[in-house]
Amino acid sequence: MERRLRPGASLRDGQALASGDGRALLTMQGDGNLVLYEYFASGRRAHLWDSATAGSPGAVAHLQDDGELVVRRADGHVLWDSGTAGSAGAELVLRDDGDLVLERPDGRTAWASGTRLGYARVDFRPERDGFAFPDAFAGVVATLPGVGDVAVCGLCGGMAFAALDHWYAGVPVPAADPSAPVPDDVPPDGHPLTEHLRARTDDSFRVPSAARFAEWSAHPDHATWLYEGVDRWCTEGELPRLVTELRAGRPVPLGLVRARSLAEAGENHQVVAYGFEHDRATGRTTVLVHDSAAPGVEVRLTSERDEVGWTSSVGGRWRGFFVQDYTPRTPPPPSPVREAAPGVASVHRATGPDRREVARAAGR
Repeated sequence: MERRLRPGASLRDGQALASGDGRALLTMQGDGNLVLYEYFASGRRAHLWDSATAGSPGAVAHLQDDGELVVRRADGHVLWDSGTAGSAGAELVLRDDGDLVLERPDGRTAWASGTRLGYARVDFRPERDGFAFPDAFAGVVATLPGVGDVAVCGLCGGMAFAALDHWYAGVPVPAADPSAPVPDDVPPDGHPLTEHLRARTDDSFRVPSAARFAEWSAHPDHATWLYEGVDRWCTEGELPRLVTELRAGRPVPLGLVRARSLAEAGENHQVVAYGFEHDRATGRTTVLVHDSAAPGVEVRLTSERDEVGWTSSVGGRWRGFFVQDYTPRTPPPPSPVREAAPGVASVHRATGPDRREVARAAGR
């Protein structure tokens, strides 16, 4: 398959360019969208870039003699262009690193998609967008689909969902109060934030994907004659799905599975994923997550080439992960994690997108 499109040439419905190793494919789809995909060893693919021209069946991608790449309808109407007119002789090249470029005859780049294989990252930062206190809630019982009531370790699902609620709404997460006896302690029972986190934890187990906690806990890592197994479910199905979400600019909640039986289902966990890296040379794959058990820290889940499972940079091993179904909810009105003593001014460390210091005097 060609990796270059030369001046005067076109890509029509179903035609494509491929990188030298076949890991990246630029295809003209039947819906009129010119799309660049990354392909995984499993055959699954993840989105890298597109011309945003879906909805125009029969559209053609054409490289004009003046160096401009256009996607146009059959009637000649241009739906998208690269803005590179005046670069006569430029060729469209799909490089092995996943970057799609218009390369001038002198080797300079006239336009580039800016894409990169083996990488995706969203502007979610644990120290800014996650809660400042750890998930140290106790006595939490969740109802897992197919299992029933299970004692779980805190409100990790609620903290993941709630952090995403704030991120998508562009609203800072509630701030910690450094004047409290333990500044990063959890809010007390009955506090509005605690009740919200409990409600979002319940929500995280009511979505259809939560059934995988039970399903994966009850199945082995490796494939059997009937099931693909947790390792393949994760690496061949969920990892490409995760990468596609991240490249679309969407951080997502992940369900982490450690349990090897339904009785151990409470050992599973929930985090927020916001980044992905794959080192082709070493075969190492890394997923960047916000883990409520380690607030403010970039936690890395890594899996080496041909390794089964994932190792956390803050300790522990996970058999696999899946992308959880998630629908944003409007965050509750802001309130401090703990109330300051009457008449005592306190400064709360804001961890939201603007990172402003928020001052509040009690009684105002």
